[in-house]
Amino acid sequence: MRIVFPHAGGSDGAELWTTAAFLSSSSSYLERRLASASAGTARTGAKRSRTSSRVKVEPTDEVEKDFADSDDETDAILRDEEPSPLSLYDVSQHAELEYEEMRAPPSAYSTFRGVLRYLETGYIRFAPLSSSCLPVLASAKTSRAEAVKRLRGAHPSLPIPVSPKSTYRLARLLDCEPLQQAALVELSEQLSVDNAADELFDKASQTYGEWRRVVLAYVVQNWDGVMGSAAWKDAQARIARDEIPGVAPLLMDLVQARSS
Repeated sequence: MRIVFPHAGGSDGAELWTTAAFLSSSSSYLERRLASASAGTARTGAKRSRTSSRVKVEPTDEVEKDFADSDDETDAILRDEEPSPLSLYDVSQHAELEYEEMRAPPSAYSTFRGVLRYLETGYIRFAPLSSSCLPVLASAKTSRAEAVKRLRGAHPSLPIPVSPKSTYRLARLLDCEPLQQAALVELSEQLSVDNAADELFDKASQTYGEWRRVVLAYVVQNWDGVMGSAAWKDAQARIARDEIPGVAPLLMDLVQARSS
């Protein structure tokens, strides 16, 4: 099974290889997609073209990304450092290859690559939150891209670090509860008085109740530090200028969490 990411690797796109049986056994969401498309697909035996697709399994319940994906930045790092098309495995030496093809769910290539490794091995490596790096956090010493490159260079044999936020979203889509919990634990460990306000008013916090509750718990437990942070003062100013859509429910949840 070839999973294609048409826009992740430049003109050649990006790809991941696995088996339909493994995908179906790993995720009820993927099992439904594969089952719904199976009647309209057939295996093709041919030399694989690098530019044209073979057999497509079209999405049946596709959804768009609901917040910005910092792993798109990681995809750009991979495009600069790895051969094209981006792929976990080199199958270019296979003269004849029978395969089915599926368009990837809404996800950065690097996120799905990290999650696929997790499904295979039980291991995932997380990247820093953007809110703890330059330019979001002015007091930080490095950008997120630089941090990812440093982590990757220190242990090149390990999976590339991926966003806990993007991983959580994909894990929800794939109905993978253990990975959702791992991403939430990582969020709790990366929160600080300097970035908690940014995470509280982030689109992910507005979208996902579990994610929001982790951030709210941290804010309440570290109230004085968060209230005194530059990020909180900046958030207050943005709220006053009506620059944060949907902020009212977050503030109500904060009041309730603070009083409970």
